[in-house]
Amino acid sequence: MRRVRRPARNNALQNRPNTLRIIGGEWRGRRIRFPGLPGLRPTPD
Repeated sequence: MRRVRRPARNNALQNRPNTLRIIGGEWRGRRIRFPGLPGLRPTPD
């Protein structure tokens, strides 16, 4: 059986700089924006 292909999403939303998409939990699928500051980087929990 063949799978039905869904149209591709708008890449402008996917490749937006300074954004983060939550991939699990209650906030899944939400996008968070943050400032693009020099030296800003992820930190471990």
